[in-house]
Amino acid sequence: MFGASEARTARLCSEQALVSALIRDPASVGPIALASAVAPRDFGNVWFQQMYGALVEDGLWHHPYVRQAATENERVRTLCFMLYQRLQTRMQALADGALAEADAAARHAELAVRRAEFAHRQAEEARADTEWWLENAPDNPMAMDAQAWEAQAWARASISVDDAERAAQGRDESARRAASLGKTVASDQAWARAWDAVWKIASPEHGAAPYYGGHYVRQVLEHGIAQRVHQVGEDLMAKVHAPGAGAAQQIADIRAAMDQLAAEQVRTGSVEPILPTAAVADLENPERWEALRTEGQVMISLVAHPEQLAHSDAAGLQPCDMSRPEHAYLLAAVIEQQTLGLEMDPYQLTQRAWAAAQHDGTTVDTGYLFNMTMTARHRELTPHGPSPQQLARIAREQAPSLIALSVQRQAATVIAQMRAHLEQGVAPRDVVSSMRSGLAHVEQQALRHPQAHIDQDAHYQGATR
Repeated sequence: MFGASEARTARLCSEQALVSALIRDPASVGPIALASAVAPRDFGNVWFQQMYGALVEDGLWHHPYVRQAATENERVRTLCFMLYQRLQTRMQALADGALAEADAAARHAELAVRRAEFAHRQAEEARADTEWWLENAPDNPMAMDAQAWEAQAWARASISVDDAERAAQGRDESARRAASLGKTVASDQAWARAWDAVWKIASPEHGAAPYYGGHYVRQVLEHGIAQRVHQVGEDLMAKVHAPGAGAAQQIADIRAAMDQLAAEQVRTGSVEPILPTAAVADLENPERWEALRTEGQVMISLVAHPEQLAHSDAAGLQPCDMSRPEHAYLLAAVIEQQTLGLEMDPYQLTQRAWAAAQHDGTTVDTGYLFNMTMTARHRELTPHGPSPQQLARIAREQAPSLIALSVQRQAATVIAQMRAHLEQGVAPRDVVSSMRSGLAHVEQQALRHPQAHIDQDAHYQGATR
């Protein structure tokens, strides 16, 4: 396995080689690049990116002046002069665009900070309410409601803080990029080096052999696909964890990511192993989004009132929605007991959950399982627990939030697998196929959400395209 530095070097070499081959023999390499759908976004180096854009997107490779050149030296010389002039225009436009993006990112970061501060104040107020109820009226059903509201408020505050941190990182990254491009465009030394580089890679002594143009094209294409798959995963991670993102929006974001991956999957060119591309950003830990207390309350509610599995939103719950193994195996046991028409006996449920975990090679806390089922069947063990009315509805009320959190965790798992495959050097198109299959499964899980009502396009084939 190659390191990140070697991967970057390999990518830079392939990009330089492709540009060099284009300059030296545009009539042969240009059609190969177009047929393979290589785009400037496939390049990591900004200079080679804009050189390629000028040669292919702007059409310099088949400009009349180039095609009408009498000799090879005249053609190369003409193309180099035209390329350098067009490069100045493209680089200036790129710098202006980066500056605009930096301004927008700064405004977004400021707004995210305000939202986080507001969410934190709400959570502090919810904490004060909970403390008052527990101190003055612990047996009042409002005390349970206050605790639930506090948990939700802190969860929202945590998500808002993370969103603000991501926005700040995006702001800083945009600012660095804008400053770097601005400094480069204004540097006479940078342009002198660019001028020397153009002539150097166009020379027979230092340039790449046009005969291998197809190989250079494939290498640049593979690196570009790997980079974009990475970005699709990172963008999806941010979106599915965005504050206030509902089930319909989650599904829309997942489908959009699948469409983006489909666009990469259908691109032409042979599949060849490449050096792995270094990871760009760390994934967020999926465990941060667990709602253990909510899961526990839901399981107690289901054991006490299993009829919710047949006549409410809780019917959509699956063991995979639970982040704690004990909750997952207990839910499977409750569903099985309910299907067989058996009573929710604490001993039977604990035994069934333990046996299933043993079969899977998973260790579970049987004491925790038994205490949970006993709590559901004998409420006198928890004097400060939910009222009978609350206990009968907790599962159906909280099921949608558990499904939404489950979708977030499963999406995080798919993206983590994508990153691991890229780092291991798996061919990007194979990664695309695997990732799209995983996201198709996540989409099906998201569709269980009771509010997952989005327009169904009869022609949509995101999972099989």
